[in-house]
Amino acid sequence: MNVRVLGMGMVMLLATAACGHEGMDIQQQYAEDRDECREYAEQTGAPGNTMPTGREHVLLVSQFARCMNKRGWNVNKPSEETTKEAKKGVPLGTR
Repeated sequence: MNVRVLGMGMVMLLATAACGHEGMDIQQQYAEDRDECREYAEQTGAPGNTMPTGREHVLLVSQFARCMNKRGWNVNKPSEETTKEAKKGVPLGTR
């Protein structure tokens, strides 16, 4: 009986360790994708090193979310209407 309990304990320990390792791999992949998508969004949407305006911020967030979604991450993004207005140059909050 003690051997069975010990065996079950080992199985549970190994299963827990495997889940923890998988979780770390997922976190690492998310961090890598997040960093790459942030860089992509900044390269394609931000004019220089200045603080983005509301319009530019919407475009940055849209680019970032699109990149992350393509990589399989469910990331919230601005509504299609807000993004279209930002692309047209409509000031935010005037609709």
